[in-house]
Amino acid sequence: MFGRRRSLVARIQDGSGTLTLRFFHFSAAQKDGLRPGTRLRCFGQVRRGSSGLEMFHPEYRPLQEGEQPVEEALTPIYPTTAGIGQNQWRNLCGQALARLAQDLDPALAAKAVDLLARLPGTIVHEGSHVIACLLFGHRVDHVKWFDPQAVDGALGSVEHSYNRDSAYQRVGTIVIGIAPLLAGAAVLWIAARLLLGVPVARMAGMTAVPLWRWALFAYVSLSVGGSMHLSASDVRGTWRGVVTLGIWLGALVLLSLVLLLWV
Repeated sequence: MFGRRRSLVARIQDGSGTLTLRFFHFSAAQKDGLRPGTRLRCFGQVRRGSSGLEMFHPEYRPLQEGEQPVEEALTPIYPTTAGIGQNQWRNLCGQALARLAQDLDPALAAKAVDLLARLPGTIVHEGSHVIACLLFGHRVDHVKWFDPQAVDGALGSVEHSYNRDSAYQRVGTIVIGIAPLLAGAAVLWIAARLLLGVPVARMAGMTAVPLWRWALFAYVSLSVGGSMHLSASDVRGTWRGVVTLGIWLGALVLLSLVLLLWV
């Protein structure tokens, strides 16, 4: 088409309407490739022009015989800059993923998935220890929130100290030791409330919850639930508190017996 400005115009139809493709910069090969009957897959911004809905310089490619007009999966749109189109980005990303698949160590990939699954739970586990320490006046000396390079298998840890002459702080070691159980249960309840609507939603209406919420809840549940167990150091750290609490309870029972006999 020739007018004030030379342009190549092609009109396409999909059975629901007509769309005009307009190119101001084109080659003879491009013109020959847009013959009548050619099936295309196009991407671009649709605007209203003089001939109806139009795309200016859209990205497109011819469809092969038997190929579906629409992708079966979502097509990624990458942030770009001048001179680099979406097709180039997709080709580059496809090459990178293919190279990664060739060079990826299965053991390394399995470890990465395992670490990713345990990350939230480890942070909740150690965070519960820190909060309990602060509540009972313990000094937090060092916190390892998440260490993927740990050789002893302990992804996280909390080092704390306290006044052993303080009965309150000794009893606090019990709460500090079982804090992951309490915090884990709280996080799971909050996740169920925010993501699934429990206990506000009726169980009959759970099918209306979007799939991504179910997936996120499953991820949080598995990660946090798998980290709620008490480590050996957690159990060892509670014994002074258990002894102190036992002495208190024993003294209370003894005092009660004495008062009963006295009366």
